[in-house]
Amino acid sequence: MSDYQPGRRVRRRGLSILWSFYFLFAFITCSSLDGDARSATIIVLGALPFAYGVIRKSIVARFNAVNRPGLEQLRDDPADAERTFAEIERRFRWPRYLRRISAYNRAIALLKQGQLDEAVGVLVEVEQHGGVIGLDAAIAANLAYLHALCGRIELAEAWQAEVSRRAGPQPGLPHVLTDIAIELRKGHAAELRNRLDDQWRAIEAALTGARLRPVRVLRAFAIAQSSDIRDAGAVEPALAALRPARYAEFAYLGKQWPELDQFLRANLT
Repeated sequence: MSDYQPGRRVRRRGLSILWSFYFLFAFITCSSLDGDARSATIIVLGALPFAYGVIRKSIVARFNAVNRPGLEQLRDDPADAERTFAEIERRFRWPRYLRRISAYNRAIALLKQGQLDEAVGVLVEVEQHGGVIGLDAAIAANLAYLHALCGRIELAEAWQAEVSRRAGPQPGLPHVLTDIAIELRKGHAAELRNRLDDQWRAIEAALTGARLRPVRVLRAFAIAQSSDIRDAGAVEPALAALRPARYAEFAYLGKQWPELDQFLRANLT
């Protein structure tokens, strides 16, 4: 599945078109009836959408209740989060998009554990089953990021372009981590270093907390890749904001990237 290419038609309207047909059908049906038959049909056809909405809302509320702890686990224990999301996938069969949301979250847990190809496989399955309205751009962005970490540059760039097709022009720097990984994989460390120096204030403003930490690591790696003996000490200031940082937190970044793994082992405890 690792060579799966973008190109799926992205759905925009969800159930709105189906409900439009339903209400058109209800109108035509009721128009052809008279008296008590029309009244009874109106009640039945009107009650169905209401019942559907109540049941669906209840299921989504239960999903959110069990999904929230998984998202909290994702920050601190990706292995536990993976098991939680796998169980949610098994429990929630309808609406079907809930299973795909759980699979997406499970893919992120696999990424955090360094199981990069497995994460790609899960996201490809989500893609092949129709994706998730509202998450389709994020699915493409994570596939681009995963392929970059694995060294599959052409696929990474293809999925990176797919993000723009799905999300359109976006303000700020929403996918800077993927951009950095691709540029480093292409050997553009010096150019990337200069660009990050120019953009760093904007990046720190756009990405905070856990989202910024891997960006700091890859920036430091870009500095190391573009440095010579005269500025060998330039890496430490870039990592200073992460201290104390442990190798285990970022080990997933170098699972299929030997040079990055060596850098992580040398510079993190």
